[in-house]
Amino acid sequence: SRAIGGSQDSAPKMDGFEFLRNVKSDPTWSKIPIIVMSGKELHRKDYDRLGGKVEVILSKGQSEAAQLVRSILAAKARKSRKS
Repeated sequence: SRAIGGSQDSAPKMDGFEFLRNVKSDPTWSKIPIIVMSGKELHRKDYDRLGGKVEVILSKGQSEAAQLVRSILAAKARKSRKS
């Protein structure tokens, strides 16, 4: 099964790091690739917390970032059609 979800990193009840921790600790969800797109400037400690748990880290506002996301989704769609 395929899944896509979203999380706002500054959500009041759960931040993006907690969301990521929960997803990766659940065997049902742990294989889902995670793409982080942040409007905030990420600091070294943020990258360290994300390290090895996400596929891609993008910054909002980068036009190439939007294209990259479209490319990833298109590749996943092609793979799904072959399965």
